[in-house]
Amino acid sequence: MDEAVKNKKIADLEIKLAIYKERLAEKKKWNRGIKHEDSLSELRYMQYMVARDMVDGLERELNKLRDTVIIKR
Repeated sequence: MDEAVKNKKIADLEIKLAIYKERLAEKKKWNRGIKHEDSLSELRYMQYMVARDMVDGLERELNKLRDTVIIKR
């Protein structure tokens, strides 16, 4: 992968990460765990977990890309 392409991908991932971190913060406000037999709390919990996994995945991918850019320099 070309250096310019990697830098563009890193910039794009940083933008996505910022967006998903905002979503995660919003979901975290409403996450109170799962109440027994409450479908709304289950839905909110699942949305929170998806947002958290997206942030974790984006951070891992960014770190991996940054490591390859630093190693080649």
